[in-house]
Amino acid sequence: MNDTCGLDFKFSDVLQALSRQWKHQSGTFAVQYWEMPTSNQSTEGYVGVSLYVHGGASICFTQFADSPTEIDFDIPSHRLVDEPEMRHRAEVLLLRNNLRMIGFGGEGGGDGNSWLVTCVWHEQEGEISDSTSLAESLAIAACSTTWPDSLAPTDIIQALKQDLPHLLVGNLAEGSEFDAKELIDVRNSSWRIEFAKDIAQFANSPAGGLLLIGAKMNKKPGGVEVFKNLAPLDMNPKIPITIPVLVQKARDTADAHIHPIVNGLEIASIKTREGGVIYAYIPRQDPRFQPFIVTGEDLPGGGHFFTIPRRRGDGNLPVSPKGLHRLIAVSFGNDWRIE
Repeated sequence: MNDTCGLDFKFSDVLQALSRQWKHQSGTFAVQYWEMPTSNQSTEGYVGVSLYVHGGASICFTQFADSPTEIDFDIPSHRLVDEPEMRHRAEVLLLRNNLRMIGFGGEGGGDGNSWLVTCVWHEQEGEISDSTSLAESLAIAACSTTWPDSLAPTDIIQALKQDLPHLLVGNLAEGSEFDAKELIDVRNSSWRIEFAKDIAQFANSPAGGLLLIGAKMNKKPGGVEVFKNLAPLDMNPKIPITIPVLVQKARDTADAHIHPIVNGLEIASIKTREGGVIYAYIPRQDPRFQPFIVTGEDLPGGGHFFTIPRRRGDGNLPVSPKGLHRLIAVSFGNDWRIE
């Protein structure tokens, strides 16, 4: 190919290998491979592979000279899903697969019976074979009136990293796996305890969760808090310390006040075009290490206390004294004493 085009395509060898492999698979894909040298080879030469998937969808990978590999998903449309909704669904599915949308064509284009979704890999190129399952997911999203649009904690993180906060507006509510705060002051002892409780409550839940700091929520009828917009911490005059210092203090707070240590806890910042925010991601914890306890020294006279926070809906529900006694009784049975 290089002899023909005079170009060294980064992805061409992989595309050729895929073409040879999938030509021999029947019933799933029909594959085409082509190369098209032009008079202006330095800017217009390209190489590509097309995959035709069951259900009428197709995928086209195109490697242009000195450019990222573009991926086009041609998905059959349905009258039950309009253009704004399909665009939202496509963006959510792409970010879950490390892809970034660079183009979207509605039903008005082409033959009027399909959506054309164009994207590139977000940070580093992924596996082409994964695109087949993504195409199937897009096809399902294009014709489903009950498509699950709830965003998982990892979806929220990826949306912010790809600078797509609009995906969260009106689609993200506080619940069993998500909580948000506009600001936090880990220099204040009461704030530190509240921050530790926010993390421990997700560590004590079955699925873990995400705490986002630097977001404004809008209360809907019924009391549900829904994401309104970002409130970047580096733009807030109430926070006089830098975001890196705030992140480190937040990590120190979690280590000092939560026992045992939360496995896989990730506290980090994300820089968006609007400014910086902080998140604490708590993965699902091994039940053998639950419950996670928050300790402190805020009682009058300097006394110590501890609490076991739990997440119920969009609120914090600590374990009651009766529940705490039950935990102790189950752990020790009838043969225990305090020495």
